[in-house]
Amino acid sequence: MNNSKNILISGAAGFLGAKLLEVLCKRGYNITAIARDQNSHLNFKQHENLNWLYRDIALSPLTCEEASYYDTIIHLAGATEGRGDDVQMHFLANEMTTVGLASQHTRSIKKFIYASTQVVYGNPNSKQIDENFSVDSAYSSYATSKINAENWLKLYQIKASNMVLVLRLCGFVDGGGLIDALTRDALEGNDLVVFGHGNVCREYIHSSIFVDLIIRLLVKESTPNYSILNVGSGQEMTSLEIALLIKEATNSSSRIIRSEKPPRKDNFVYNIDKLKSFVNFSFPPLKDQITDHVKSKVSNQPY
Repeated sequence: MNNSKNILISGAAGFLGAKLLEVLCKRGYNITAIARDQNSHLNFKQHENLNWLYRDIALSPLTCEEASYYDTIIHLAGATEGRGDDVQMHFLANEMTTVGLASQHTRSIKKFIYASTQVVYGNPNSKQIDENFSVDSAYSSYATSKINAENWLKLYQIKASNMVLVLRLCGFVDGGGLIDALTRDALEGNDLVVFGHGNVCREYIHSSIFVDLIIRLLVKESTPNYSILNVGSGQEMTSLEIALLIKEATNSSSRIIRSEKPPRKDNFVYNIDKLKSFVNFSFPPLKDQITDHVKSKVSNQPY
């Protein structure tokens, strides 16, 4: 049973939003997708249960009348860490957009799902990072803005008396980071360079798993509370192991170079016991997630 019927999604035209929209529309949800670009809809199939709202929510927040139409908000919009350390941009895109969506305390909104980030923890150098780990607002303006957004949602949850779920997302297997970079080098026959001698562990999930998780959260009964959930595989894998896996999956002749250069971040692996308990969800092996993604890249190569 769908406990959510009318869903508002910010960042609908982005990496995660684009993957989520199609699945939710096919499952019969009524979706309003927020985008700033009025041509965003051109990249999506038409669905009778999909509408577009063209608006910068940071500058033009939801009105009470608008908010009262929705029972669920999925907030994916925001500037990423890769956009640099622009304080004003992160403030507007991450904090003010959140406030713009959560400023109306209507009781119609039963669930607010927010895509936060692993970066709020800074650089903890741990393989067992649970939700009780301290956050580090001094790590970057991006981290500060996401932590502040989480805090705005705490205040919102108390006033709206609804369910707020803060998902601290790890990196994505298919998100254009290390795995895609190494895959590209492997396919082009370039050296696969891993820093820190390849001994540093990282945390990843595939975006399709994120979509599955959202589906499970949508059907979960809404109870008034504020919950933080680490979202990752919770599986330890070094960058050297990842490079070896990619080399094998691409049948590449590339050399693997274990550079002495230190990585930008030390070990980072989640403890996801809380997540698995919250949604009764188990993740496929990270090795399989990476292998399947890399093989999909190989099959799409021109010959």
